Amino acid sequence: MEFSPLSPPLKFLTTYDAKTGIEMFEREQRWNLKLVAKLMNVWILPVLSPRCFHQWGGAKMMLRELQSWITPDSFVFKTDVYSYYASLNHVILFQQLKAIEWPERLMETVLGYCQRTILRIGPSLHCTRGIPKGGAVSPVLGALYLTPLDHAMERRVKRGDCFYARFQDDIILVARKRHVLRRMRLKMYKVLNALMLTLRSEKTYLGRSHKGFDLLGYHISPDGLSPSLQTQEKAIVKAKRRYAQGGGKSLHSYLNRWRTWVHAGLPFKVHHVDDVIESIIALFDIPRDKNLETEPCRKLLGSVVDSLSKYPARLSLPICSEFDGANNREGKLICKNFSEHSRYRS
Repeated sequence: MEFSPLSPPLKFLTTYDAKTGIEMFEREQRWNLKLVAKLMNVWILPVLSPRCFHQWGGAKMMLRELQSWITPDSFVFKTDVYSYYASLNHVILFQQLKAIEWPERLMETVLGYCQRTILRIGPSLHCTRGIPKGGAVSPVLGALYLTPLDHAMERRVKRGDCFYARFQDDIILVARKRHVLRRMRLKMYKVLNALMLTLRSEKTYLGRSHKGFDLLGYHISPDGLSPSLQTQEKAIVKAKRRYAQGGGKSLHSYLNRWRTWVHAGLPFKVHHVDDVIESIIALFDIPRDKNLETEPCRKLLGSVVDSLSKYPARLSLPICSEFDGANNREGKLICKNFSEHSRYRS
């Protein structure tokens, strides 16, 4: 297969935005990277596990399957990888890429994309670790990098006593019994240490599901889903911007779209959505639009923060250090066997 749009080989130069942490590519390179991302999906999809919902079904499908496992007696472990894109090891990533039969020109382009040069004031920075945040290819590489963890957890999920799902670097484990969740966590620690990744302690939750936890913009509990505190804070910021630009009409238009996004793809009701909308309207003190369809609220709240129920305290659990170095034989073996497993699946 000849990859004509990308010849001759590209040398990627980016500029770094310190406020957002996003690396900006040139206009022509952005177009090429979008084409590369579409081509990579053709080869990566047979290798990815169905438990990686970033490429299989999306976030809403992940929430649908997760909600069926959330009962008052279930145990939950939710975590996030610390600086995921910036922490990807190029040696491990290139070994995973070599296990897939790529076109040679496509492989060279991906390597140049990872080993990019960042232009800045002073000497330029040649990257030997991590992938750029904001690039079209980064989500595809991010979905591939944790595939050894997906396959390791998938074998455990087939027993039917636990649940595992991943959306990029957001990981969720659910089990009916405490010891089952503990074994899953220990295996996850081993694989993550072999992949040279660490967990973000402030976004880690461990405990029973009846306390509730935040995931993918929703607050999840046995009673159902509701918009998380961070989602509501973002809605306020965007509502202020829309109100300043277009007044009350623009604000009501945004609230209608926000309500549609919250309910989209979910067969069950999301709680407190109408309370949030009425709270934002009361916050700006504008007349309510008749076209804004909301159910009658039991209580009109003064602000979005007050509309939330009591959120549980989160237990921060950093990754265990006992699986580092020579003690982490199981995790390294899982990552080593990934290439053979991916060839078999393809």
